[in-house]
Amino acid sequence: MTVPADFAWGDNASQWANDGDCDDPRFDGPMAHTLLLPEDAMHDANDCRALYNEGKVWLRANYQPGVTYENPGYAGPN
Repeated sequence: MTVPADFAWGDNASQWANDGDCDDPRFDGPMAHTLLLPEDAMHDANDCRALYNEGKVWLRANYQPGVTYENPGYAGPN
């Protein structure tokens, strides 16, 4: 799995950063959290990068900035 060459992972400024879940709404998959808020876009880089590399999240095909996404398939502990 590879991200586009110009992909920006962002930072870890989310209050949910470094908790083992990907909280960035640009991602989907079993380890993308249940509720993905627009304000967390590009602010959970460590978690999302690690989970992406493990194949547990992937880029959301229909991502639109400013949209809240729900993930009923979330498989994480939180």
